[in-house]
Amino acid sequence: MADVMDVLRQHAKEYTLQLNAKDLQLQQELLELKRQVLAKEREIKFAGEATKRFLDFSPSLAGVVQCPCCWILWQVRTDLHTVRGTADADEFACSACGSSFTVEI
Repeated sequence: MADVMDVLRQHAKEYTLQLNAKDLQLQQELLELKRQVLAKEREIKFAGEATKRFLDFSPSLAGVVQCPCCWILWQVRTDLHTVRGTADADEFACSACGSSFTVEI
């Protein structure tokens, strides 16, 4: 009868070890999900503030044109440089985000 008890205890121990390992895995997964939720909440907050950034956007600072994409998406002021100009239009580009803008004259 002692052998049966030992075998049952061994099975119980194995189940316990399996669940302990699963518990650790689930806790790690939960921490990752919480990190993802916090990141999404920051994205939502930043997206919700786009109108404020639009209202704060200055197309030109000290005579240098600014990238609207960098400002609205990341709230970073980045200078645009002239790619080419013609009699009909000027083309500007942002070296930070790669956006380009054509302004007809």
